[in-house]
Amino acid sequence: MKRSIIFAAAAMLVLSISSSAFAQGGMRMALIDVGYIFKNHAGFKTMREKLEQDVNLANVDFQNTRARLEAQQKALMILDKGSADYTTKEATLAREVADMNAALALQRNKFADREADIYYKVYQEVRDATAAYCSQNGIHVAVQFNGEPLATDQANMVQAEVARRIVYYEKSLDITPAVLSMMNSRAGTSANAGTGPRRQ
Repeated sequence: MKRSIIFAAAAMLVLSISSSAFAQGGMRMALIDVGYIFKNHAGFKTMREKLEQDVNLANVDFQNTRARLEAQQKALMILDKGSADYTTKEATLAREVADMNAALALQRNKFADREADIYYKVYQEVRDATAAYCSQNGIHVAVQFNGEPLATDQANMVQAEVARRIVYYEKSLDITPAVLSMMNSRAGTSANAGTGPRRQ
Protein backbone atom coordinates (compact mmCIF):
# COMPACT_ATOMS: atom_id res chain seq x y z
CA MET A 1 0.00 0.00 0.00
CA LYS A 2 2.83 2.40 0.91
CA ARG A 3 4.50 1.73 -2.45
CA SER A 4 1.22 2.46 -4.30
CA ILE A 5 0.87 5.76 -2.45
CA ILE A 6 4.44 6.69 -3.42
CA PHE A 7 3.75 5.91 -7.08
CA ALA A 8 0.52 7.91 -6.97
CA ALA A 9 2.36 10.87 -5.44
CA ALA A 10 5.04 10.61 -8.10
CA ALA A 11 2.41 10.63 -10.86
CA MET A 12 0.81 13.75 -9.38
CA LEU A 13 4.23 15.38 -9.20
CA VAL A 14 4.87 14.63 -12.88
CA LEU A 15 1.48 16.12 -13.75
CA SER A 16 2.28 19.24 -11.72
CA ILE A 17 5.67 19.62 -13.38
CA SER A 18 4.12 19.20 -16.83
CA SER A 19 1.50 21.84 -16.02
CA SER A 20 4.23 24.23 -14.90
CA ALA A 21 6.11 23.63 -18.12
CA PHE A 22 3.01 24.54 -20.10
CA ALA A 23 2.62 27.75 -18.12
CA GLN A 24 6.26 28.73 -18.46
CA GLY A 25 6.26 28.01 -22.19
CA GLY A 26 3.20 30.16 -22.73
CA MET A 27 1.17 27.19 -23.95
CA ARG A 28 -2.59 27.10 -23.44
CA MET A 29 -4.17 23.81 -22.41
CA ALA A 30 -7.80 22.64 -22.45
CA LEU A 31 -9.72 19.56 -21.31
CA ILE A 32 -12.29 17.56 -23.27
CA ASP A 33 -14.58 14.75 -22.11
CA VAL A 34 -14.85 12.47 -25.15
CA GLY A 35 -17.12 10.03 -23.33
CA TYR A 36 -19.60 12.81 -22.60
CA ILE A 37 -19.61 13.83 -26.27
CA PHE A 38 -20.33 10.28 -27.40
CA LYS A 39 -23.28 10.07 -24.99
CA ASN A 40 -24.76 13.38 -26.13
CA HIS A 41 -23.80 13.71 -29.79
CA ALA A 42 -27.01 13.83 -31.85
CA GLY A 43 -25.52 12.11 -34.89
CA PHE A 44 -24.02 9.31 -32.81
CA LYS A 45 -27.37 8.69 -31.13
CA THR A 46 -29.14 8.53 -34.49
CA MET A 47 -26.65 6.07 -35.96
CA ARG A 48 -26.76 3.90 -32.84
CA GLU A 49 -30.56 3.84 -32.85
CA LYS A 50 -30.61 2.83 -36.54
CA LEU A 51 -28.11 0.06 -35.83
CA GLU A 52 -30.20 -1.20 -32.90
CA GLN A 53 -33.31 -1.22 -35.09
CA ASP A 54 -31.53 -3.27 -37.75
CA VAL A 55 -30.22 -5.68 -35.10
CA ASN A 56 -33.73 -6.13 -33.68
CA LEU A 57 -35.18 -6.80 -37.14
CA ALA A 58 -32.44 -9.34 -37.84
CA ASN A 59 -33.15 -11.04 -34.52
CA VAL A 60 -36.83 -11.35 -35.43
CA ASP A 61 -35.91 -12.98 -38.75
CA PHE A 62 -33.53 -15.35 -36.97
CA GLN A 63 -36.17 -16.30 -34.39
CA ASN A 64 -38.68 -17.01 -37.15
CA THR A 65 -36.17 -19.18 -39.00
CA ARG A 66 -35.28 -21.06 -35.83
CA ALA A 67 -38.96 -21.66 -35.02
CA ARG A 68 -39.51 -23.05 -38.53
CA LEU A 69 -36.53 -25.40 -38.22
CA GLU A 70 -37.63 -26.55 -34.76
CA ALA A 71 -41.04 -27.41 -36.22
CA GLN A 72 -39.34 -29.40 -38.99
CA GLN A 73 -37.29 -31.24 -36.40
CA LYS A 74 -40.41 -32.19 -34.42
CA ALA A 75 -42.05 -33.42 -37.63
CA LEU A 76 -38.92 -35.46 -38.40
CA MET A 77 -39.10 -37.25 -35.05
CA ILE A 78 -42.38 -38.98 -35.95
CA LEU A 79 -40.96 -40.48 -39.14
CA ASP A 80 -39.37 -43.89 -39.42
CA LYS A 81 -35.61 -43.38 -39.04
CA GLY A 82 -34.90 -46.05 -41.58
CA SER A 83 -37.11 -44.58 -44.28
CA ALA A 84 -35.88 -42.73 -47.33
CA ASP A 85 -38.16 -39.82 -46.46
CA TYR A 86 -36.51 -39.49 -43.02
CA THR A 87 -33.00 -39.57 -44.51
CA THR A 88 -33.83 -36.93 -47.09
CA LYS A 89 -35.55 -34.58 -44.63
CA GLU A 90 -32.82 -35.05 -42.02
CA ALA A 91 -30.14 -34.05 -44.53
CA THR A 92 -32.19 -31.04 -45.63
CA LEU A 93 -32.74 -29.93 -42.03
CA ALA A 94 -29.05 -30.32 -41.18
CA ARG A 95 -28.10 -28.21 -44.18
CA GLU A 96 -30.59 -25.48 -43.32
CA VAL A 97 -29.41 -25.38 -39.69
CA ALA A 98 -25.80 -25.04 -40.84
CA ASP A 99 -26.80 -22.30 -43.29
CA MET A 100 -28.68 -20.46 -40.55
CA ASN A 101 -25.72 -20.60 -38.16
CA ALA A 102 -23.31 -19.41 -40.86
CA ALA A 103 -25.63 -16.54 -41.80
CA LEU A 104 -26.03 -15.59 -38.16
CA ALA A 105 -22.27 -15.48 -37.59
CA LEU A 106 -21.78 -13.40 -40.75
CA GLN A 107 -24.54 -11.01 -39.74
CA ARG A 108 -23.05 -10.54 -36.26
CA ASN A 109 -19.69 -9.69 -37.80
CA LYS A 110 -21.31 -7.15 -40.11
CA PHE A 111 -23.12 -5.48 -37.21
CA ALA A 112 -19.89 -5.40 -35.19
CA ASP A 113 -18.12 -3.77 -38.15
CA ARG A 114 -20.91 -1.20 -38.48
CA GLU A 115 -20.68 -0.36 -34.78
CA ALA A 116 -16.90 0.02 -35.01
CA ASP A 117 -17.32 2.29 -38.05
CA ILE A 118 -19.79 4.47 -36.14
CA TYR A 119 -17.39 4.93 -33.22
CA TYR A 120 -14.48 5.60 -35.56
CA LYS A 121 -16.44 8.14 -37.60
CA VAL A 122 -17.65 10.06 -34.55
CA TYR A 123 -14.22 9.97 -32.91
CA GLN A 124 -12.70 11.45 -36.06
CA GLU A 125 -15.37 14.18 -35.90
CA VAL A 126 -14.40 14.81 -32.25
CA ARG A 127 -10.76 15.18 -33.25
CA ASP A 128 -11.57 17.51 -36.14
CA ALA A 129 -13.95 19.67 -34.10
CA THR A 130 -11.49 19.83 -31.21
CA ALA A 131 -8.66 20.83 -33.54
CA ALA A 132 -10.84 23.52 -35.15
CA TYR A 133 -11.96 24.94 -31.81
CA CYS A 134 -8.43 24.95 -30.38
CA SER A 135 -7.05 26.60 -33.51
CA GLN A 136 -9.71 29.33 -33.37
CA ASN A 137 -9.10 30.00 -29.67
CA GLY A 138 -5.32 29.79 -29.49
CA ILE A 139 -5.26 26.53 -27.53
CA HIS A 140 -2.13 24.44 -28.06
CA VAL A 141 -3.11 21.10 -26.53
CA ALA A 142 -6.38 19.39 -25.52
CA VAL A 143 -6.23 16.60 -22.94
CA GLN A 144 -8.93 13.95 -22.66
CA PHE A 145 -10.48 13.58 -19.21
CA ASN A 146 -13.55 12.18 -17.45
CA GLY A 147 -15.82 14.92 -16.16
CA GLU A 148 -18.61 12.67 -14.90
CA PRO A 149 -19.55 13.03 -11.21
CA LEU A 150 -18.09 10.41 -8.92
CA ALA A 151 -20.28 7.52 -7.76
CA THR A 152 -21.95 7.97 -4.38
CA ASP A 153 -20.94 4.47 -3.29
CA GLN A 154 -17.84 4.74 -1.11
CA ALA A 155 -15.88 1.84 -2.65
CA ASN A 156 -16.64 2.90 -6.22
CA MET A 157 -15.86 6.51 -5.34
CA VAL A 158 -12.36 5.71 -4.13
CA GLN A 159 -11.59 3.46 -7.13
CA ALA A 160 -12.87 6.05 -9.60
CA GLU A 161 -10.97 8.86 -7.89
CA VAL A 162 -7.67 6.94 -7.94
CA ALA A 163 -8.13 6.06 -11.64
CA ARG A 164 -8.59 9.69 -12.72
CA ARG A 165 -5.54 11.49 -14.04
CA ILE A 166 -7.01 14.95 -13.44
CA VAL A 167 -7.43 15.68 -9.72
CA TYR A 168 -8.55 19.30 -10.10
CA TYR A 169 -9.24 21.63 -13.01
CA GLU A 170 -10.57 25.10 -13.55
CA LYS A 171 -14.03 24.78 -15.14
CA SER A 172 -13.13 27.23 -17.87
CA LEU A 173 -10.58 24.68 -19.19
CA ASP A 174 -13.40 22.30 -20.13
CA ILE A 175 -14.16 22.86 -23.82
CA THR A 176 -16.50 19.85 -24.04
CA PRO A 177 -19.77 21.84 -24.35
CA ALA A 178 -18.31 24.08 -27.06
CA VAL A 179 -16.96 21.17 -29.10
CA LEU A 180 -20.21 19.23 -28.72
CA SER A 181 -22.21 22.27 -29.86
CA MET A 182 -19.93 22.64 -32.89
CA MET A 183 -20.37 18.98 -33.83
CA ASN A 184 -24.16 19.08 -33.48
CA SER A 185 -24.28 22.27 -35.55
CA ARG A 186 -22.25 20.61 -38.31
CA ALA A 187 -24.68 17.68 -38.22
CA GLY A 188 -27.52 20.08 -38.96
CA THR A 189 -29.04 20.07 -35.48
CA SER A 190 -29.50 22.99 -33.13
CA ALA A 191 -26.65 24.04 -30.89
CA ASN A 192 -28.26 22.41 -27.84
CA ALA A 193 -29.57 19.29 -29.56
CA GLY A 194 -28.33 16.04 -28.09
CA THR A 195 -26.74 17.63 -25.06
CA GLY A 196 -27.31 16.06 -21.68
CA PRO A 197 -27.31 17.64 -18.25
CA ARG A 198 -24.49 20.11 -17.73
CA ARG A 199 -21.82 18.94 -15.31
CA GLN A 200 -21.49 20.84 -12.09
